[in-house]
Amino acid sequence: MPKLRDFSRMTDKQMLEHYAELMRTMKERTIIRSNNNPVSDYAEKLASDKLGLQLCSKSTKGYDAIKNGQRFQIKSRRITANNKSRQLGVIRNLEDKLFDYLIIIIFDEAFTVKNAYRAQYSEVWNLARTVRKNKHQGGYTLHANSELISHSKDITSRFR
Repeated sequence: MPKLRDFSRMTDKQMLEHYAELMRTMKERTIIRSNNNPVSDYAEKLASDKLGLQLCSKSTKGYDAIKNGQRFQIKSRRITANNKSRQLGVIRNLEDKLFDYLIIIIFDEAFTVKNAYRAQYSEVWNLARTVRKNKHQGGYTLHANSELISHSKDITSRFR
């Protein structure tokens, strides 16, 4: 991947200003929906675009998108050279069955989709019950590991 700018010559403040400008522009283009880490917002946008989902408001409890009455929770992870963890964001209120499907998107460092999966709620709930609920975050923290993946449908081709 070609280097677009020589950040090594910029001050810390200049780099943060570029980051702020980039985030603002991505939000204007609806690539992201919040000012948080862009990984989850970008995953939601991609899932919406590639799977024909309608995104819900950010305040919707328990799911991110809908299609034909089905509710979709979208979780993602960006794998980098320094962090190979496949831990997904916390899933809150899982006991309440607020979604029908979990969409999992794994990005590489450059935000290219490495893998994408769709798991039914029942499979996610069965796996979640085998891990301890994170009381501090108020939900379950799952990993996109072989166990979860083996209970999911590979939908990576939809993102190519």
